[in-house]
Amino acid sequence: MSSYDPLNHVVHLQGGALQNSDLVRVVSNALRANTPSGIVIHVHGGRVSQKRGRAIAQGLHAPYAEAGAYPLFFVWETGDLEAPLNNLGEILSEVVKKLLYQKVRAKIEAKIDVSLAKMAGLKNASHEYFSIDEEQLAGELQMEIAADPEFVLAIEQARADYTAAKIASHHKAHSPHLHPADAAIVNERTADELFGTETSNKALVSGTWITLAWKIAKMAIRVRHRQRSGRGRYNYNGSWTAVVVEEVLRELYLDDVGRIGWWNPMKNDAKDSFKGNASGGVRFLHELRRQLANVAAVPRITLVGHSAGSIFLCEFLDRAAEILPNLTFDLILEAPAVTCERFAQAISVHDERIRKFRQFAMQDLDEAREMSFVFPGSLLYLVSNVFEHEVDEPLLGMERFFTRKNVYGELPEWAAIAACQAFFAKHGPDAVTWWTIGDVDQASRTGWGHGYFDDGPFILKKVTELIANPPPTG
Repeated sequence: MSSYDPLNHVVHLQGGALQNSDLVRVVSNALRANTPSGIVIHVHGGRVSQKRGRAIAQGLHAPYAEAGAYPLFFVWETGDLEAPLNNLGEILSEVVKKLLYQKVRAKIEAKIDVSLAKMAGLKNASHEYFSIDEEQLAGELQMEIAADPEFVLAIEQARADYTAAKIASHHKAHSPHLHPADAAIVNERTADELFGTETSNKALVSGTWITLAWKIAKMAIRVRHRQRSGRGRYNYNGSWTAVVVEEVLRELYLDDVGRIGWWNPMKNDAKDSFKGNASGGVRFLHELRRQLANVAAVPRITLVGHSAGSIFLCEFLDRAAEILPNLTFDLILEAPAVTCERFAQAISVHDERIRKFRQFAMQDLDEAREMSFVFPGSLLYLVSNVFEHEVDEPLLGMERFFTRKNVYGELPEWAAIAACQAFFAKHGPDAVTWWTIGDVDQASRTGWGHGYFDDGPFILKKVTELIANPPPTG
């Protein structure tokens, strides 16, 4: 087994551009190794800094090499120190301390509890026909907010926080070091609606209360509708609480910060890595094509992507189809964060270039019970319900979307989900495995959760077994 040298095994990208990586050396060493299990190309997920990405590469080198493969790693700088969204965990911790967040969340939960109590007292009432009147609810909320000194204080604090953060970040709009306190403010849309263009600490006017009352009413109704339609949560950590948290974060806080500040830029980095001939990913593929022309036999190439690495690999496959149209790949995805729609688009084009496919992900029971910082659910729940453009966006790595046809079967999203299911079926009954912590031996459980699927010992053993003992073609 060769010793680990990052110069031989790491392709470093920043904003899609190649950084201090000798592609001739990297590709040449990989091909000359002529390992029995071929080449493994591993792509880490999101919220992984360059330092962490290189640590993952170093840690995975030995297991992949012991499985008979030559490992290559794309380190593509998706972490907090590289992305405009500083530290997501710290930002979430700051948000939940805000009085406005606490008051709005409590108010929604109280209103939902009241509506359920009313429904329980009505004979023959059902989730299907009993509904909350939005106008009546907004009217009640307006009076309650105006009469609640803490609510008034919460709005004043939100205004002051927003003003201070905008001043602090005025010249650092795209700074990679945005302080968590400056990011844990109401989003631009909410600020415009509540405060308008004037953000001084002037006395609150009734228009602010009215606006906030309507926002809370709409959130309460959305929460209840999601639960009633089956697009909410099962009763793992308290169904209502988890969905309320999602709606408040999405409506008032993290939708702009997370989507615009981190999630969308990260997806754009994946695209930029294969956009134009000067991009790092395209340069890698061209170098691979050049050197493959001089080898007697094309090696087996296994692509492994964790979480957002699955998004990167969809872009990889798109460009590989143009540059190396006859090259096939084995594909292993670990808790993939790619949307079902994006993956369905990829397999509709690259189906024949994916020789073998395996996916490992968590059962929804564990996905929903995980705590991501202070958020009730795994990182995939946060992405699906807060950071993606539509709430409850179907992600390839979330079991819930593939086991609830009664919920999603009549929705437009089902076409992409069904296409993914058909792809799974084509690759056999073991193509996708949904794991729970109960499947893991006691000694290997430490760290179980979304991040475990990258380098946790139980999943890593499954992945290396596939690499060392590939299923027969046929």
